[in-house]
Amino acid sequence: MQNDQQSLDSLKEIQAAISEVDHKRMEEGLSKDEVKLLEISSVALRDAERLLIAKLQKEIIADLEQKVLSVQKLSRSIRAKVTRMNNAAKSLDKVDNVIKGVVKILGKIFSVGIDKGGMLCYNLRMN
Repeated sequence: MQNDQQSLDSLKEIQAAISEVDHKRMEEGLSKDEVKLLEISSVALRDAERLLIAKLQKEIIADLEQKVLSVQKLSRSIRAKVTRMNNAAKSLDKVDNVIKGVVKILGKIFSVGIDKGGMLCYNLRMN
């Protein structure tokens, strides 16, 4: 992070120097040697700018690749947990269906009611 900030600060300095050199190149009354020196300086500064931008791009790409790997790992973990949760839900559905089936069968076998005293009573159906 600190290295990135240093690179960004350097880039700003280089861009400011390019701007200054470009403005000086436009001044009137410069000798051919001064113009040539300013042009060489401009080219060198632009090369330095391109190299620094390329370095920053590589760092950004490497950082993004690491983040993508982290997201992919998290995604696999989430999918595995969702699969386990779905399996548990399916098992609960099966148990629920079995219980409903047993209750239905018991309902056909037994007659359930409440007697005069408020007690639950079971009567065996003989059909």
